[in-house]
Amino acid sequence: MDDRFIFRGKLSNGQWAYGNLACKINGLFIITPDETPIGRYGAVDPATVGQCTGQRDKNGALIYEGDVLGHKGYPGRNAKCEWQGEYARFTIKRMVDGLPRLRSRLDCG
Repeated sequence: MDDRFIFRGKLSNGQWAYGNLACKINGLFIITPDETPIGRYGAVDPATVGQCTGQRDKNGALIYEGDVLGHKGYPGRNAKCEWQGEYARFTIKRMVDGLPRLRSRLDCG
């Protein structure tokens, strides 16, 4: 599966579910790919759903929409990864006192 088409969301037990996003009439679900063609799925908190950007952090972990990122050149200056629909791209918003402030482009190649 191409990394940029993976979604994640938090299950009611606090664990993350990763896979395909499916919206149902009765709530939002994440379908997790596994060995079976049907897969496992679970209802997730809609506020925690985010799409993978296709990019990785310095440790090799995938970056998802909603992740808070740090910058090694500016300790304590964090940014949040968000989707900017009007430009069809992921962006990062610098956070000041935990609140998003400025936008800059996150190149997702």
